[in-house]
Amino acid sequence: MAHKNKRQRTSSESQNMQIPEGIRDTAKETLDTVVEKVNSNKLLIGGILGACGAAIFLLATDRGKRIRDGIQDRTVDLYDVVSEQVGTGWDKVRDLAQNFLSESESEMEGSSSKIRRVA
Repeated sequence: MAHKNKRQRTSSESQNMQIPEGIRDTAKETLDTVVEKVNSNKLLIGGILGACGAAIFLLATDRGKRIRDGIQDRTVDLYDVVSEQVGTGWDKVRDLAQNFLSESESEMEGSSSKIRRVA
């Protein structure tokens, strides 16, 4: 029976125990800061959660696999088109540069022959 009284006394003492002011204030400030940060970053948090949901959908479902395969096929097609256009554009630039240089050389030769005739 003495043991039972001891347990009751300990629980009643813990109910009467109060949290020190400094710790309570610090805990309240910390909680307020966390709530403020969550509220000010709701859009960011929502975006992260949405991205996670999309990633799970794309990585974990059969439909997500079909979508990934479609994206991959379109990406390869786009790469082929862009590579072809860049190659064609580069060829055009090279041809223009060669034409410009050859015209410049022929003009220089014509000028030097004119200079020789004058001299």
